Order: sequence, then C-alpha cells, then structure tokens
Amino acid sequence: MTRDLCYRFDDIEVQRLKLLLDRHGAMLGMRGHYLANAPSPFAREHFDGRTLVDLDHASFHELAPLLRESAVVLTDYSSVYIDALYLDLPVVSFAYDLEHYSQRKNGLLYDMELAFPGPVATDFQALLTALEAILSRPACVPDERYRAAQRLFFQHGDAGNSRRLVERLQAAIAARSPR
Repeated sequence: MTRDLCYRFDDIEVQRLKLLLDRHGAMLGMRGHYLANAPSPFAREHFDGRTLVDLDHASFHELAPLLRESAVVLTDYSSVYIDALYLDLPVVSFAYDLEHYSQRKNGLLYDMELAFPGPVATDFQALLTALEAILSRPACVPDERYRAAQRLFFQHGDAGNSRRLVERLQAAIAARSPR
C-alpha cells in the first residue's frame, strides 16, 4: 500500500473549509515544510487569496512575522507549534496519518498527548470541529495543559532572553580574561 506524501483536500472539503473561514472572517495561510518536496495539500485553483492563501517560501522567507499576525496555528507534526506556544497562540494538529506516522514513518519526537496542547484532529470533520471551536472563542486563554507544554520547551516566559544572553556572554568573557 502506498501512502501520499500529504493529505490532499478534495473540492468539497475545501468548500466546507472556506465556508467556515468566511463565517469567522478568517483566512488560512498554507506553508509547506521548507525541506519537503511533498505536493501542496490544496490544488492551485483552491488558493483564492482571500480565505486560502499560499504562503510559499519564495514570497515569505521568514515564518516569525506570519506567526505574529496569526490567530491560530494549524500544523501536522511540525515543530512550528512550539513557536506558536511562545506567542500564546492556539494550536491544532491535523494528524490524518497519526498511527502510520508514529508507527511506520519518521516517528514522533514528542508524545502528542504530553507535548501538544491543542486538539489533534485525525480526520477532516474533526479538523473542522477544532477550528470552529477555536475561531468561535474571543481569545486564547491558555489552560494548564497549554502551560505545561510551554514549560517543556521554554525555561523563561518573559521578554528577557536577549538580556540574559548578553549577561552570559559578558560573564564568559570576564571568566576568560586575565586579571
């Protein structure tokens, strides 16, 4: 049995997804992995520039500015969700091939139950349900599961990382300098 390199949304699924996005005044930006040569999960004609936008690497070199403008991050198993955690953004995993991926393919770096604080949708209907729930909320209020996932990846939750780096560098330089 051969497996596709990615989920391919059919026309009816795209129509349902676009209706959900339109109802919430939202758009979905699609960005593939920068190293993967997998096809896009959407056909070229599905990108309308309004509800479904292609955020390809050639046009958008850096992910950070895109994340800062996002309301939710939808991913498969990508570690991009960790960047979203730093911004307190809600995250959804569309893991349509979770069993195959975790058992037979690359495996998972983290236990999804432990490290992924949002819904893990394994089929299209579950994905729509998860997006509907998140887009219906006025704002993301991280719960204890979300905070626990943050603690797995971040020692500090403030904006002082640059200051701490400079202090560590200064201390290392001072320790190496002759007195």
